[in-house]
Amino acid sequence: SHDWTRSGAGAPVLSDALVSFDCHVDEMFVTPSHGVVIGEIKHVSFGPEGAPLLYSDGAFGTLKHDG
Repeated sequence: SHDWTRSGAGAPVLSDALVSFDCHVDEMFVTPSHGVVIGEIKHVSFGPEGAPLLYSDGAFGTLKHDG
């Protein structure tokens, strides 16, 4: 079980998430097994600890922030 909170824009966010993004949804594609959301990131919030793992342009990386 996880605790939920709200982002500054009101979206539901897991309270222990490493990072969360508030986005404006531009398009959504739904298939029988997946959904893909294309959006513009409006705000990024970092959780209490850890570095989130990202995959972009064929490589893994992390987000760096100033705490």
